[in-house]
Amino acid sequence: MSDSEHTDSGHDESVIQVDPDSESEDLKKLLAPLRESIVHKPPFVGGSLQLPPSHFYLIYKTPKGTRHVNLANATPEELEQLAQICEPAISDQVADETRRKRRKIESNSVSPWLVPHHTDLIKIVRNYLLEGTDSTRQINIELYELNVYSKGSVFKSRVDIPRRENQFGSLVVAFLTSSEGGVLVFRLDGQEWTFDPSTALSTAPAASESIAYAAFFGNVECEVLPVTSGHRVMLTYNLYFDEGEPASVKDLVSEPPSFPREEKEGTFGSRFVDLLENPEFLPDGGTLGFGLRNVYQVKDRLGPVYGQLRGIDATIYQSLRGLGLEPTLCLYYESDGDDEDHFGTLLDHEPVSVVLRENYNMDEFMNDQGGIEIPAYEELTWVMPRTDFNNLETPYAEVDYKRGWFEMMSGELCLVVRIGKAGKRLVRSTDAQA
Repeated sequence: MSDSEHTDSGHDESVIQVDPDSESEDLKKLLAPLRESIVHKPPFVGGSLQLPPSHFYLIYKTPKGTRHVNLANATPEELEQLAQICEPAISDQVADETRRKRRKIESNSVSPWLVPHHTDLIKIVRNYLLEGTDSTRQINIELYELNVYSKGSVFKSRVDIPRRENQFGSLVVAFLTSSEGGVLVFRLDGQEWTFDPSTALSTAPAASESIAYAAFFGNVECEVLPVTSGHRVMLTYNLYFDEGEPASVKDLVSEPPSFPREEKEGTFGSRFVDLLENPEFLPDGGTLGFGLRNVYQVKDRLGPVYGQLRGIDATIYQSLRGLGLEPTLCLYYESDGDDEDHFGTLLDHEPVSVVLRENYNMDEFMNDQGGIEIPAYEELTWVMPRTDFNNLETPYAEVDYKRGWFEMMSGELCLVVRIGKAGKRLVRSTDAQA
């Protein structure tokens, strides 16, 4: 990790904003804690990942040639040899001795057999750190340096300076060595999070075959707390967006075998329960809508998308299911304005192409398609605004007595759940309005 400072942005936002005038101030206050649990997720993702034995070998240069070490079972003597070959990461002119104890090997003098692109690390970065259209962009991961933190060494809190314009973050990999301390601390906008590689590895199903990892955005301050014993070995990689075709469907939807647990799952679930227990929140029941934060392939059937849900989208879906509700993926179509009795329709499939004639409007067509009308008297409350990167467009034709023309109907993929009246909230969605 670098000791230079830089400030950068880390999020892609492509949302259709909720109309601020459509919600009362009381409703905004009630929804605020739940919305914060979704939007303000940690700016990093960390966990453990089991890897094949060959991924733990490391080759590095020495004055007399090259040497190798297996970091899955390195002896204290081998780790000390590695530390001695490293050069100080900070100049001897720096007065702080703890900073001078951190040592490094530049990327051109070390060759780890661990290649992130050949592991599920790339999927974890894409599916759990990135959101929206950023999650579909090509990602390049380049080794920056190897660091060895010996007893008493630290990495002072800094924001890394990007090596290239398209760098968006960093990835740190830690190995299971006989060491204690070296906890990573991340800070952003006055908030702080910690990640302990030792804890991540000690709780892994196969600790001796696993690495600990943490990926974070470029605008996040990172600090490594003092190592209290042994040697902590870490590889730091730079994360770049690469130009080219969007990522393949396999990269987007394939679940890694050991993926990080969303820290927000408990927060979202508990805050949602608090909201449902409040009799002032939608006392007569209603429908809640969640715009999806990630990009999915939307075709004529929505069923396959359930298996693709990831990140906070998966957290919301699983939390609602766990409460006994029935969240449903739908395409939302706004009313064409001719019918004042309802303001939208929800479909769980792509509508067929149609010819609209006089006295047969879009709302009637949606009803014929099996759509669920959202009546004007029943509130459709958007907890999260709808996004514009999961739209499904279907052509249709309109004709009158003189001419005909083609238009496109656009459905916005979202997650909806119906809740019952106050006191009867946690019921199945089909009975929500009973």
